[in-house]
Amino acid sequence: MTAIALNTMCLVADGRSIHARRWAMHLTRAGITGTLLSSRRLPRAQRWAWRSNCGGFRVIEPTDAWNVGRQTILAGMNSSLPRRVVRPPLARSASGRGRPGDPRPTDVAAGDGGVETTLDLWAASRLARRLEALHGEQPLTLVHALRIPFEGISATLADVGVPMVVSTWGQDLQAQARGRIAEHARRTLTRCDGFMADISSDVPLAESFGLPASTPRLVVPGNMGLDVPVLRAVLARGPQGERRPLVVYPRGISAFVDAATFLETIPGVLRKRPDARIVCVGIGRDQRAVEQAHAFGTSVELLDFMSQDELWKLFAHASVIVSPGHSAGLPTSVLEATALGAVPVVYQLPYAEELMAAPVQGYAVPHGDVGALTAATVEALTVPATARRANSETVLARYGAEPNLERVMEFYDQLVR
Repeated sequence: MTAIALNTMCLVADGRSIHARRWAMHLTRAGITGTLLSSRRLPRAQRWAWRSNCGGFRVIEPTDAWNVGRQTILAGMNSSLPRRVVRPPLARSASGRGRPGDPRPTDVAAGDGGVETTLDLWAASRLARRLEALHGEQPLTLVHALRIPFEGISATLADVGVPMVVSTWGQDLQAQARGRIAEHARRTLTRCDGFMADISSDVPLAESFGLPASTPRLVVPGNMGLDVPVLRAVLARGPQGERRPLVVYPRGISAFVDAATFLETIPGVLRKRPDARIVCVGIGRDQRAVEQAHAFGTSVELLDFMSQDELWKLFAHASVIVSPGHSAGLPTSVLEATALGAVPVVYQLPYAEELMAAPVQGYAVPHGDVGALTAATVEALTVPATARRANSETVLARYGAEPNLERVMEFYDQLVR
């Protein structure tokens, strides 16, 4: 029953996201066909990736002038743009009337995220109407929005009358903690028929936002989980014994990662371990980081971008992965690196407790503590190969995609029955 019913399911997500593509890829492997309603237009290379890896899903991209213009505005956004724009119409029900009590998607205070948040919320009502139109063309059996902002908000504004699942990922709930956007997040959580999270601590947090206790929920770590056969093949091609003292920082620069503190640890790490090599992914264009790294010569390498295969290969050779993120969600890069034998060094967050549950060995340090982060990185370089292999086997067993996919399918089935 499930496979037949889910062949008319719809994923609502940013189609550019590798998380959305992986989710659809696993569903495709399970024999599911459906539709991706993307909130953003996809570059040509990503359209090809969807066709080659997620053939079970047809992709519908926004084509209206507003959405195309929105992406152009955000790409070239500067401080001269206003922080408020004119309110759009309410999302409309099938009868053509806005739902009573629905907040206007752009009624956002000036400090609640500025232009990007305002423009995305404005687009939420348009995406909701697109979902209603899709349901009118081919009746859907299930809708799953892979993020609360802004796809989940759009999905629960739509009037389609089928089970609606919303997921949290990374900082979804942290980012919605204040301001008018919190009202939309709460409304989304009170309206959804099912809730998924990538970490168990997001469940009580979602309840504090209004998720009813009766709403079915499921924790699916690692964005459906790890592709165990692929990662085992990567491991087999990597070093089998002790590794060189290679430290990898894979998180780039964003508001949810403390790159500045990590960069401050480099002198201390190299003083203690002058033989170490440090590779920083995603910050190769940051001028300040380039200037800091220049002083360390060949000991530090800054990279702008790596493909997924290149990143996995790097993890399989690394001794340590350092990820000082502020986000409560379990970063896929940390999970994959640990599965590939790198010892994790992270900030003290709920996901760290789950990831490092015995026998996994890793280090969690206080936020912003340069000394503690330095010391943990140096100590992690001493972890022997036997412990790293034990980490790898434990994480691959705990977070494999196959058992998670079975749980997801059962969860979907529970909702569509």
